[in-house]
Amino acid sequence: MNWVLVFLLGAAAVVLALAWWMIASSVTKIKGLYEQIRELQDTNQKISSQKKSSEVRVGQIAENMAPFLKDFKYDPKSCHFLGQPIDYIIYGDDEVVFVEVKSGEAKLSSKQRKIRENISNGNVRFEVFRVK
Repeated sequence: MNWVLVFLLGAAAVVLALAWWMIASSVTKIKGLYEQIRELQDTNQKISSQKKSSEVRVGQIAENMAPFLKDFKYDPKSCHFLGQPIDYIIYGDDEVVFVEVKSGEAKLSSKQRKIRENISNGNVRFEVFRVK
């Protein structure tokens, strides 16, 4: 009977050792996978940042070149660059036009949408500020 108990205890110890080894191996694999995921996230973030930076540069070039492109319907001499929050004010003989230049799939910012809304609603006026 003693040898059966010793055998069972030995078998249990072997099973526990194998289970411990399998768990430790799995934890090591999980840690490795976690590190790979973190590296991929970091790489993705860098690529995303570089892409956004490139898009900003393309947008800035487009803003400066827009009055000289053939599809631009205003005389470049009447265009006055502001940059923010609207790119151009164009002074015509009988109108003043605000132009925001966008490239690719860029959308108006919330501030630009509010400006467009105010202009559409007629909430625009001319003021003179005198310095004394």
